[in-house]
Amino acid sequence: MDAKVANGAVADVVEETVEATGCCLVFGHHVSALAALMDQLVAKRLTVAKAFDMTPAKRVEAEKLFQSGEADVSFRGLEAAVSIDLSRADACVHIEQAYMTGVMSQTEARAQGAIRRLLATI
Repeated sequence: MDAKVANGAVADVVEETVEATGCCLVFGHHVSALAALMDQLVAKRLTVAKAFDMTPAKRVEAEKLFQSGEADVSFRGLEAAVSIDLSRADACVHIEQAYMTGVMSQTEARAQGAIRRLLATI
């Protein structure tokens, strides 16, 4: 797992982002890193919508929770960013550097379909 996730630094950034913008998208490649960060944010009493390591139907349910405002943070794997609408979010945090930077840009574009006002790559 990424050291920044393990030591809580990423959780702090996501928490601050939610406080500033009301919600946040979190993308990552490794399920273990996403799961660890999700646990840290739940411990901080943030509500989360898990949309990684699950069936497409369950990802759609998670998307609806996030879009309706029932979840502060939407957790997604890079592969789960196809044909989704997460336009509620102004912020997107990538918790792991992709091997090709185009993957991150493509993920952001798919997630919202518009330019983000805030982007953090950790």
